[in-house]
Amino acid sequence: MAYATPADLCSFMSVPSVDTATAQLILDIVAGSMDDWCDQSLAQQDLTGMLLDGTGTAEFVLPGFPVNSVTSIETLGADGTWTLLTSGVDYTWSASGVVRRRWLHGSPGSLVLPAWPVGQSSIRVTYNRGAGTVKPSIKGVNLAVAARLMSNPTGLISEQIGGMQLRYGAKTAGVEFTPLEQGILDRATDPVIA
Repeated sequence: MAYATPADLCSFMSVPSVDTATAQLILDIVAGSMDDWCDQSLAQQDLTGMLLDGTGTAEFVLPGFPVNSVTSIETLGADGTWTLLTSGVDYTWSASGVVRRRWLHGSPGSLVLPAWPVGQSSIRVTYNRGAGTVKPSIKGVNLAVAARLMSNPTGLISEQIGGMQLRYGAKTAGVEFTPLEQGILDRATDPVIA
């Protein structure tokens, strides 16, 4: 899903029109590369039944930021059955994605600390993560990279037509982020900075 529209790209490039299908394709490709860079979609998304490895500790971190809601958490028992846990009773969670196991029924004096199971795919979570609205800086990265690709889709460095030679700014074809754009993307998914 692109973070900008072909009409936005038209305005950004200060041109009267662009081929809408081409512009949408390029915006989608750039958005996909942005998501790959961040290792998550920057838009809000529901994740259903995501399997996570158990840490054996009292906390684990859900992938992605921000976490908007946790619908369900289940743990896999030694007998192979799943147990549904209750938010606020069995666990708590934060927008930064930290999920903490709670003491069971007022037993903080117990010698055994509450912990998540140990093992691969032993926690099953359904939750929502990502921003509800796209920040202008994210939209700007989508537009800037797409504009570079629209202007020079093959990554030409120079070309000669008759006696005239043109040099272009792009070094390679494809999606490349400048250091400034990389910083914007890094901050978008960092719970400490964001």
